Amino acid sequence: MKRCLFVLTLLGLAACGGAVDSSAETAPQVKKLDSTNLDALPVGSWNLVSLERDDAFTTDVHDVLQLEVRADGSLVARRCGKTYYEPGAIAERCADATSYDCFYGTVARDADGWRVDLPDLPTTSTSQERIAEPDGEKLKIRYIMPKSPSGSFVREPEQDKASITSVSTSNCKG
Repeated sequence: MKRCLFVLTLLGLAACGGAVDSSAETAPQVKKLDSTNLDALPVGSWNLVSLERDDAFTTDVHDVLQLEVRADGSLVARRCGKTYYEPGAIAERCADATSYDCFYGTVARDADGWRVDLPDLPTTSTSQERIAEPDGEKLKIRYIMPKSPSGSFVREPEQDKASITSVSTSNCKG
C-alpha cells in the first residue's frame, strides 16, 4: 500500500509541477491567403520567381518583376529594365537594380477569375488576358511577361517589403 501511495504521489507531483516544454507552445498564427476563398483579393507584395516557357521548361527569375496588390484593387508593378540570362543556367536576373520601370493598373474579379489589367506592361499579345490564379502564398498570372504563357509569384514577407529595395515597389509613385 505504501508503495502504491508513493507511486501515486510521484505521478501527482510530476503532473502538477516540473519543467514546461516550450517546444509544445504554438507559434503565432501567420495570416495567409485562403486559397479556398476565390473571392479574396490577393492583397500584398508579390515577387516573380519563375516563368513558364513554350518548350515545357521554366526559367527561374530573380528581382525581375514585383507586384503590389492593394486592398482597393489598384496594382503597382516594378520591372527591371536591364535583365540578363545566367550562362549555363535557366535563370534570368536583374543586371541593374537601379534600372526599373513602374507600371500601374488594377485587379478585379469577374465570373472567370481575377483579371489583371496592366495596360502599359508589354505582353505576348493584347488579345490574351492576364488571369491571376491565387493559391495560398503563391500566385500564378497568365501572360504576365512577353514570350511566356504564365509567371509564378510568391508573397513577400511584410517586414522585407520596405527594407529590400531591389524587390520592392516602394520606389514607384502611386
